[in-house]
Amino acid sequence: MNGRTKNAFQLIREARGKSRVECAEALGLNPKTWKRWELGQNEPRIEHLFAAARYLGVPAGELIDFPPKNQAARS
Repeated sequence: MNGRTKNAFQLIREARGKSRVECAEALGLNPKTWKRWELGQNEPRIEHLFAAARYLGVPAGELIDFPPKNQAARS
Protein backbone atom coordinates (compact mmCIF):
# COMPACT_ATOMS: atom_id res chain seq x y z
CA MET A 1 0.00 0.00 0.00
CA ASN A 2 1.37 3.38 -0.86
CA GLY A 3 1.06 6.65 1.05
CA ARG A 4 -1.78 7.76 -1.17
CA THR A 5 -3.88 4.79 -0.11
CA LYS A 6 -3.60 5.46 3.59
CA ASN A 7 -4.55 9.06 2.94
CA ALA A 8 -7.53 8.00 0.84
CA PHE A 9 -9.06 6.03 3.69
CA GLN A 10 -8.61 8.90 6.11
CA LEU A 11 -9.54 11.77 3.80
CA ILE A 12 -12.65 10.11 2.41
CA ARG A 13 -13.74 8.99 5.87
CA GLU A 14 -13.32 12.52 7.23
CA ALA A 15 -15.11 14.02 4.22
CA ARG A 16 -18.08 11.78 5.04
CA GLY A 17 -18.02 12.90 8.68
CA LYS A 18 -17.36 9.39 9.95
CA SER A 19 -15.11 8.32 12.79
CA ARG A 20 -12.71 5.40 12.58
CA VAL A 21 -14.87 3.57 15.11
CA GLU A 22 -18.03 4.07 13.03
CA CYS A 23 -16.34 2.79 9.89
CA ALA A 24 -14.76 -0.19 11.59
CA GLU A 25 -17.98 -1.20 13.33
CA ALA A 26 -19.96 -0.89 10.09
CA LEU A 27 -17.58 -3.43 8.55
CA GLY A 28 -17.46 -5.64 11.65
CA LEU A 29 -13.80 -4.82 12.31
CA ASN A 30 -11.74 -3.71 15.26
CA PRO A 31 -11.15 0.08 15.05
CA LYS A 32 -7.41 -0.59 15.24
CA THR A 33 -7.66 -2.37 11.91
CA TRP A 34 -9.10 0.71 10.21
CA LYS A 35 -6.44 2.89 11.87
CA ARG A 36 -3.69 0.63 10.52
CA TRP A 37 -5.10 1.03 7.00
CA GLU A 38 -4.99 4.80 7.39
CA LEU A 39 -1.44 4.69 8.67
CA GLY A 40 -0.33 2.36 5.91
CA GLN A 41 0.69 -0.34 8.39
CA ASN A 42 -1.67 -2.97 6.93
CA GLU A 43 -3.58 -3.44 3.71
CA PRO A 44 -7.27 -4.35 3.65
CA ARG A 45 -8.27 -7.70 2.26
CA ILE A 46 -10.14 -7.36 -1.01
CA GLU A 47 -13.52 -8.03 0.60
CA HIS A 48 -12.87 -5.34 3.18
CA LEU A 49 -11.74 -2.91 0.50
CA PHE A 50 -15.03 -3.34 -1.37
CA ALA A 51 -17.06 -3.17 1.86
CA ALA A 52 -15.30 0.05 2.88
CA ALA A 53 -15.92 1.54 -0.55
CA ARG A 54 -19.63 0.69 -0.36
CA TYR A 55 -19.89 2.12 3.15
CA LEU A 56 -18.12 5.33 2.16
CA GLY A 57 -20.04 5.60 -1.09
CA VAL A 58 -17.04 5.66 -3.42
CA PRO A 59 -15.66 3.31 -6.05
CA ALA A 60 -13.07 0.95 -4.60
CA GLY A 61 -10.54 2.43 -7.01
CA GLU A 62 -10.69 5.74 -5.19
CA LEU A 63 -9.42 4.06 -2.04
CA ILE A 64 -6.42 2.59 -3.83
CA ASP A 65 -5.80 5.23 -6.51
CA PHE A 66 -6.24 8.52 -4.67
CA PRO A 67 -6.79 11.23 -5.71
CA PRO A 68 -9.08 10.13 -8.52
CA LYS A 69 -7.38 10.42 -11.91
CA ASN A 70 -9.72 13.19 -13.09
CA GLN A 71 -8.81 15.30 -10.05
CA ALA A 72 -5.10 14.55 -10.31
CA ALA A 73 -5.12 15.81 -13.89
CA ARG A 74 -6.48 19.16 -12.69
CA SER A 75 -3.68 19.64 -10.17
